[in-house]
Amino acid sequence: MKILEEYFHYYDLAKDDEKSRERLISLFSEKIEFVLNGDRKQGMNSWKSS
Repeated sequence: MKILEEYFHYYDLAKDDEKSRERLISLFSEKIEFVLNGDRKQGMNSWKSS
């Protein structure tokens, strides 16, 4: 539950604060997979560039 709480906390802050954005990103594995606008993306580099 702690990770979920951290996610929501840093998600809100990450829009305006680079350190919070970095902390948010660090919660995820390098092998992250996600869907953005119906397009499946894989890997941390995809997440960072979104």
